[in-house]
Amino acid sequence: HRAFIVVLVGAFVVRLAWLLVAQPTPVSDWHAYRQLAADLIDHRQFGYPERTSFYLPMHPFHLAVWTLISRNALWLGVSSVVLSTGTVALVYAVGLRMFLSRWAALIAAALYAFLPIFVLFSPVLATEHLFVAFMLSSMLLILRSGEGSTAVGVLAGVFAALAILTRGEAVFYVPALLLFVWMGSGHIATRSRI
Repeated sequence: HRAFIVVLVGAFVVRLAWLLVAQPTPVSDWHAYRQLAADLIDHRQFGYPERTSFYLPMHPFHLAVWTLISRNALWLGVSSVVLSTGTVALVYAVGLRMFLSRWAALIAAALYAFLPIFVLFSPVLATEHLFVAFMLSSMLLILRSGEGSTAVGVLAGVFAALAILTRGEAVFYVPALLLFVWMGSGHIATRSRI
């Protein structure tokens, strides 16, 4: 997997370099997520002074973990870069299982790693990074569920639920995941799909 390691390291370096050049400032919803993370640390509640259910909880919880180390916007941008880079590895892993070809998986990962829009968006404190990580994890587990483990199938559902708690529209991806179980994983036996 040396070529993949090169792609993964390259993806991280390019994203980190862009973070250092762009140094994005959290505004709008991105600032709200950052504030909710701080509220979780400072006041042990989701929203302060009043609790809120306006935003979904997973992204602020993720940011709260990074906020324990530093609240600096650049540091929190690193959290997004790490997540964005991690999704490159997930694309590769899903590609390996779907295509049963190392080269196909590598091409998919490389395209995802260096597509300019993904690089330019990578340091932003957006929910998309965590959402994609959860959805790809669910897909990867769905592909592994063909090995006959019910627990793996349940864990795939847990990751789909975490995606929904990150971005609400993920609930509309559940039918796509079910379709993926049936069509996107052709090498899995029908009994295992059920």
